[in-house]
Amino acid sequence: MKEYKTLRADPEEADKLIPHQEVFGWKLENTQEIYSENQEITGMVGGTISSGQSSYVYGGGANSTGSSATNMTVLSRTNVKHFISMRFSRETTMPNYAELKDLEKQYEKLDKEYNECVTYFPVNKPIRITIGGIIVAAVCAFLTGGGLSAAEYESCIFLVPVALSVGLIVLMWKRYKKKKQEADAKTIAGQKRRTELSVALSEVFVKAGTITKSMNK
Repeated sequence: MKEYKTLRADPEEADKLIPHQEVFGWKLENTQEIYSENQEITGMVGGTISSGQSSYVYGGGANSTGSSATNMTVLSRTNVKHFISMRFSRETTMPNYAELKDLEKQYEKLDKEYNECVTYFPVNKPIRITIGGIIVAAVCAFLTGGGLSAAEYESCIFLVPVALSVGLIVLMWKRYKKKKQEADAKTIAGQKRRTELSVALSEVFVKAGTITKSMNK
């Protein structure tokens, strides 16, 4: 008894997929190249085109002759589908079938986790807040030293936003440093896990390949 499955692949990747499936006991039955194009309307733009003459008379009136027409342009894009459809079969009565099937499930599970494994956690530096705070602090410091007020307490009013700006900048950079440390730790853990998954995938693949080679002798 046979079981079947159909896979799709990009044309440049199709040849690599065949030996990969053969390791788990699958045999290629047939292939079909699929290529299609279709136009999809994404919108319309238009304008009015006028032709003719206009004459103005005393008193603000106007006479016009001619015509106008709306010129519409249809916007579209071309959607292209190009892939290779491959149909594989595998004998369920062949030796070591259960073991190969189990190894294939392990491989697919590991491969999914490998592809979903995040190895980079970016953290944005508070550049804009820093620049904004520096500008505010600089303007307030300039106004304070510019002698706009003779009274000392009025000068102190401009020092408040300076202190707030500096405090905000310091706070944001402290938060950035903490988040960066956490992100770096996650990045290292993600890279380590991805390496572990890569080794596990290789081990499963080699084990399955050893079984299929022994069957083909």
